[in-house]
Amino acid sequence: MRGIAIVDCQPAAGGLAVWCTSRSPRLSTLAVNVNAHSIEAMDSEAISTVRSLTRCRAVMATDGSGLENLPIEGEPLRPRALADLAAEIEDRRREILKVIDDANDRNATNLVRPAFAELPTADRFVPTEDAPVSRAFALAEHLRALWTAWLVTDTERQKRLGRASLNMPPELTHPEVPDFPARFAARLTEQPLI
Repeated sequence: MRGIAIVDCQPAAGGLAVWCTSRSPRLSTLAVNVNAHSIEAMDSEAISTVRSLTRCRAVMATDGSGLENLPIEGEPLRPRALADLAAEIEDRRREILKVIDDANDRNATNLVRPAFAELPTADRFVPTEDAPVSRAFALAEHLRALWTAWLVTDTERQKRLGRASLNMPPELTHPEVPDFPARFAARLTEQPLI
């Protein structure tokens, strides 16, 4: 999967916007907005453009968007899914800190706890105007910020793998940092290649 396409297609707008957000190929702890497109009229060319922008990506729709006439398979995510993503990030942070604290108690050591930044909340990502591009961009920025927070958080877990003194539980020993936490990832429907 190449990332998530944020789609805003609201009936009153007369057009739509798509922002594409992906994991950075250069910096493993960063999510980036990689492409955006504004479509003024819904015609066959617009449908082809949406298909091109969403292929091999999951789709997240802004509140109020209707995607019935677009080539989107499966149920798109909605903004409320970002609250679930934030909760999973917080869960992972608690798991990492518990492992470190337990090791410190067990071994009378003083292993350094990671200092996690506060998670970004939806109120920091308000559209600057009531228009497709602005609504899609605000949601894409919120997703990008949370996705980056996930990647930074799970990299802290990954850095500590192999330390026998930590006694990591099996569910925390995966050597790779996945794109998303498991419950959020399970909700993603990747759009077909064609």
